[in-house]
Amino acid sequence: MFFYGTLLIFILLIILIIYNEYKNEKNYKKERERKRYQNTRQNESKITTNAPSPSIRIKPVTSFPQFNYPPFNHARLIAMGLSQEDAKEFVNELISQIDAQIPLIDEAMKIPDFNRMERLTHSLKGSATNLGNGGISDLLVDFNTYLKGGRDFSAAQTYFAHLKYYLKMLKEQYD
Repeated sequence: MFFYGTLLIFILLIILIIYNEYKNEKNYKKERERKRYQNTRQNESKITTNAPSPSIRIKPVTSFPQFNYPPFNHARLIAMGLSQEDAKEFVNELISQIDAQIPLIDEAMKIPDFNRMERLTHSLKGSATNLGNGGISDLLVDFNTYLKGGRDFSAAQTYFAHLKYYLKMLKEQYD
């Protein structure tokens, strides 16, 4: 009886901690959005002058990869001793993982939040490179490497479009 009472209290404490963390996360997001909105409003309300301002030139990305990767190859899984059928099952799991992350990356692109995009692509890159090379694996390596230092939104959009393309190619390859 004492054990069940202690277990019940422990479970209730865990639920309380999870709920508290959930509330803190929601409050943090609200506060971040409020500050972002406030900063935008402050920037809009600044007095502008007609004096010419120095033009800031952003150097466009000129060193894109060719986006001509060979088809994805799951040879690493075969080398680890998996059968073709098991390897294909792992690749199908990778496909569903990427499918689940695409909307999250898209959401981060709308903000744009390069750090979040980098974290999301980093996990996908790890999964893909552990399974094989070529295709989507090589693209994710390049995309993630770019996001670690690059801040050109059009470049990120290009990588993202190619990510969706190579995901489609991977689905066709393992269909």
